[in-house]
Amino acid sequence: LISDVRCRIGRRRLSLYIFDEKIMDGRLTDNVDMDESSWTLDKHGTDYPQRKEIMITLKKELETQGRHHWPTIVQGEPAM
Repeated sequence: LISDVRCRIGRRRLSLYIFDEKIMDGRLTDNVDMDESSWTLDKHGTDYPQRKEIMITLKKELETQGRHHWPTIVQGEPAM
């Protein structure tokens, strides 16, 4: 259920909790546009129980255009 998911996107912070278990919670590498950033919970397949997927879309305030890519989304998480 969507009520089991808590996702908060701040200008400089992202938190995601599922069933009150922390998935990620921390400072973003750089600022995001809060009005253009969002999250959704989607269901996939017809099997029971249906597979659910959380999609988080973060829009950077400043485009990197080939330089200064974020090494991580949330500081302290593994590098991409």
